[in-house]
Amino acid sequence: MNKFSRIFILVLITFVLFLFATSFYKSNDITAITNDLNETPAETPSTEEKTIDLQQEYPNTDIVGIINIPNADINEPVVKSSNNEFYLTHDIYKKKNRIGSIYLDYRVDIDTSPKILIFGHNSKSLNPPFKKLEKYYDEEFAKNNREIKIITNQKEHIYEIFSVFVEAQDFSYMNIQFSNSSDWLNHLNSLKNKSWFNLDTELSAEDRILVIQTCSYHSDFKKYKDKYIIIVAKEIN
Repeated sequence: MNKFSRIFILVLITFVLFLFATSFYKSNDITAITNDLNETPAETPSTEEKTIDLQQEYPNTDIVGIINIPNADINEPVVKSSNNEFYLTHDIYKKKNRIGSIYLDYRVDIDTSPKILIFGHNSKSLNPPFKKLEKYYDEEFAKNNREIKIITNQKEHIYEIFSVFVEAQDFSYMNIQFSNSSDWLNHLNSLKNKSWFNLDTELSAEDRILVIQTCSYHSDFKKYKDKYIIIVAKEIN
């Protein structure tokens, strides 16, 4: 074999090896891309509102929603009767119970009223769910745990707390009738101004609010017969 032939064969072998190496690289590259495409994509947070079939979950048709205050460890059914007395002494199954239930003011609708009021017992010796609302006496806790959810058959209502106080004399927070939007906004601002803490929430006449009430045993209010922890929040969704 002459010199020219040997050079030609070496060039040919080099070319074949180059083609093989290129093909192998592309094959691996395509495999990697395919594997990436086949991997389960990261889950996107759901924006779908939560609702609940209350009639399927509970035997009592008086249950109108669930109140959820995550960091206060409250997640309880809310009932509604034709008055504000029955569920003071009955559980969610309508059985006599000194702890009672968490219940909605009979005058309002949980999904549509501009102002809803929810009540529940507190106790020195027992542990009803709303006893945990005493955590809101602490300013740091109140400022860092402002979300309340009300979940119904229709919607998940999300509220932001804008006022925390104890009331022993002025019970106008119970009012639900207002003559005009100006009176309504004045009422909202009066509730905000009562707050023990500055929770920095802007209010408008279009706001829909939630008022939660339970008995208070705060030492500063011992001389009063009737005194209540009041937590007020506005709907933000």
